Amino acid sequence: MLLPELGTYLQTAGIGTLGTDLFLGELPANPDNCIAVLEYGGMAPEHDLGTTALRYEFPRVQILVRNKSYATGRLKAQDILGDMAAIANTTLTAVYYLEAAPLQSPFLLERDDNDRWVFACNYQITKASTSV
Repeated sequence: MLLPELGTYLQTAGIGTLGTDLFLGELPANPDNCIAVLEYGGMAPEHDLGTTALRYEFPRVQILVRNKSYATGRLKAQDILGDMAAIANTTLTAVYYLEAAPLQSPFLLERDDNDRWVFACNYQITKASTSV
């Protein structure tokens, strides 16, 4: 599955610890300093030529970095950009990933009601289809 694979990859890269400061599918109210990997709609899957089987899927993810420090949060978002862009022609868990292309550089999304900075970056994923 997409989010667990990316979460494990980011944890292995030293970005955070799953369930402690790295979360999948949600940005919890606490802790103040954390990362969330969220999935949203991407492009339509691609079929294998001449068949009904799906060859590639193109989901998108948004990665949010929240931090009490602007500089620290921005730097963490930039570190994640480098790690995500390094996903190229590799297998994560048991699924082949062609790329995780950033759709822009990390940007300031908001300063929340608790004076925490939230940075975002969106990624277009290209991966082998896991549908049966």
